[in-house]
Amino acid sequence: MAETSIYLDEDLKADLDEIAHERSEPGNRVSRSAIIQEAAQEFVDRHRSDENIGESDGDAGGAQATN
Repeated sequence: MAETSIYLDEDLKADLDEIAHERSEPGNRVSRSAIIQEAAQEFVDRHRSDENIGESDGDAGGAQATN
């Protein structure tokens, strides 16, 4: 796994920490980083899904609009 750095405002950090705390259980701590990784993966998956939907829409009628 690659390391990266991001800057977050204090309110967002607090929200992420709250979510991480809510998901944590005794003996199974969830980190802020884990929440960010999950959110990033969901974003990428949604983006890829949206791209696939767009590609299949163009094939339905055989014609594609151009400007």
